[in-house]
Amino acid sequence: MVLDRKGLKDAIAHGANSVEVDIAAYKEGWWADHDISGKSWGDSLEDMFKAIAKENKTIAFVWLDLKTPNMCSGKSCNKDVLDPSKCKSNEKCSMQSLQKLAQKILNPAGVRILYGFFGAGATDSAGFNYIQGNLKAGEAICLSGEVENVLKVYKKKASGVKPQQKVMDYGYSQLEKGFGNCTEKGYNTCAGLRNGAQARDKGNLQRVFGWTSRVGDGKRVAQLLDQGHVDGIIYGFAITRYYHHKESESAARDITQHVKNGTTRYMATGADKPW
Repeated sequence: MVLDRKGLKDAIAHGANSVEVDIAAYKEGWWADHDISGKSWGDSLEDMFKAIAKENKTIAFVWLDLKTPNMCSGKSCNKDVLDPSKCKSNEKCSMQSLQKLAQKILNPAGVRILYGFFGAGATDSAGFNYIQGNLKAGEAICLSGEVENVLKVYKKKASGVKPQQKVMDYGYSQLEKGFGNCTEKGYNTCAGLRNGAQARDKGNLQRVFGWTSRVGDGKRVAQLLDQGHVDGIIYGFAITRYYHHKESESAARDITQHVKNGTTRYMATGADKPW
């Protein structure tokens, strides 16, 4: 996850061609924020978007992972985090304001936008309902889970979304746990992503992404790409913001070198349009 402009520069230097940004709504607007506690606060989303737009030759899309108050419990939670579903459309904390900001800064730069909804109740919110009914050019939705469940949610709660704007992800913060060998029927990470890729190839989805590869996951990265047939992989640290470190650099190299050494893939750039 990239939460600040320094992390963005580091990720690009390591070879990243897109960024996943955890975001949360505040009265003042939207901020990069991982677990909505004081220690996870990053840059304002406006500052992040402006920095990303300047890197539009490299960055193909931004994955916005929405964090809401119900994702945090205990004294460490930031009580200033708001539920965007309860914000009025003209307030800075609303989904409408988030979309306007993305359309104002990212879309003119040609950077695609991915709205990610993860966790229990995420697709039952008014925020999700707004986005699924108001997707604009260059935007897509990402749902997390096994493909049969993801497709059911799209059919039931987002039937108006075109297949070209439907994305799924599946994974775990520690990739080695439950990864499997890519040959199971499902459930395990690699097999679940393989099933998603098959649905994509049938035209039911546009992209399929796995997560999170870390240092030492080179073999699993190869399996995700060659056997899981994913379109991309979130890499870095398990639960820490991205920054330059030998481990994050090594995790990036696992992906870029495998792609470079193969013959069927290439690293996308800002000129590529994933949806």
